[in-house]
Amino acid sequence: MNRLVARVRIGKRKRVALVRVDRQDLVKGRAVVIRSEHGTELATLLETPRDPDAVAVSQAVDPMRLDPRAFWEWVQGERVAATAAPVARDADDAKDVERVEFLRAASTDDVDRANLLLEHDEGGEFEAFRSLVERLNVPLKPVQVEHVLGGESILFFFASEDRVDLRELTRQLQARFRTRVELRRINPRQAAAMSCGVGVCGQELCCSTWLKVLKPVTAQMAKDQARPSSGDGNLGVCGRLKCCLRYELQDDGQGGCGKNGSCGSH
Repeated sequence: MNRLVARVRIGKRKRVALVRVDRQDLVKGRAVVIRSEHGTELATLLETPRDPDAVAVSQAVDPMRLDPRAFWEWVQGERVAATAAPVARDADDAKDVERVEFLRAASTDDVDRANLLLEHDEGGEFEAFRSLVERLNVPLKPVQVEHVLGGESILFFFASEDRVDLRELTRQLQARFRTRVELRRINPRQAAAMSCGVGVCGQELCCSTWLKVLKPVTAQMAKDQARPSSGDGNLGVCGRLKCCLRYELQDDGQGGCGKNGSCGSH
């Protein structure tokens, strides 16, 4: 059977990666176990795996020769193909996309173990992380801690304005937890996505819920919508321009607030 392709979302950082699977019974939303550079991790399928050549086949259709009903179905299919599997279309050429190895569909035990790590271990480890940062006077802000499902490593996420020397902090964390430690610097948008906060619209942050990829937001987008060029009205909880400034752009194709096509902050 041909290898199918899908995107998956991994970990608290919600990074998106490309995976090839050899099972036809997996669907969007299914939890799977993959192997990444960090070790064995739990991931969620962002789409039902599909043949990477399926998009190319659909493009071979001449829409002008279709009857009205078939034409509408073709248009809908093209929209799905454009939004659901943009990586699959150029799977072999996507140099900047993380590749991960599919291991198996996640079992109940896998999910229970991931929840157990989240509830019990990561709280104490975050406190230890924060205490060490304060004691060593390292100029960074601890954000999150994440266990890799297979136990190969622990990821410590932090934010900082400038590059910092992490050697002593890494050494002491490894000595304390006796496993491989990875310190990962994240940007303000990623930190907000991991915080699961609430926006000015009163809903959970889009970056923490439905957004798959954090696309760039520019001052020109605010200008095009006649938004104020100064002040905090355009800034999200991350201190950067709000992601929802993209939603009213005609060429964005991202929808709006993931549900109803509009945002309460506009």
